[in-house]
Amino acid sequence: MFSPAEISIGPSRWLLRFNVVAHLGLMLLIGLSALPLYCKLLAPLLIAASWLWFRRGRASAVTGLRWDADRRELSFRVPGLGWQPATRIESITLLPWLLVVRLRYARGRRRLLIASDSVSPEAFRRLAVLARLAPVELSEPGRATGN
Repeated sequence: MFSPAEISIGPSRWLLRFNVVAHLGLMLLIGLSALPLYCKLLAPLLIAASWLWFRRGRASAVTGLRWDADRRELSFRVPGLGWQPATRIESITLLPWLLVVRLRYARGRRRLLIASDSVSPEAFRRLAVLARLAPVELSEPGRATGN
């Protein structure tokens, strides 16, 4: 019923812009607040640490996705680790500009944020169709079910 999808994922400019605006807005709100001076001096350090943590996470960002709904298999590519098969999809959230897939795999849990500008429009459309119609249950890695 579904053809297998292998999609290359790049960085999203919209998610980066959103994160920059959120961090700058938080700095502005703290500056305008009635917090004591020591809190106003400490808060930018915490916000900068949050920004550095966000930037560090980009190094382990997912760069590819394979989803074969007929065989009930999903795997994602992480630089340095290769393809990681998912063992379970916990939830899928689909918005017109964002797909969020929460899943489990051998190393733990992962949340995939796939913005519409990080893949081609055709690839995002295919992912949206899979997210809406494909079965959420996955087979065990290496033991595909179906045809």
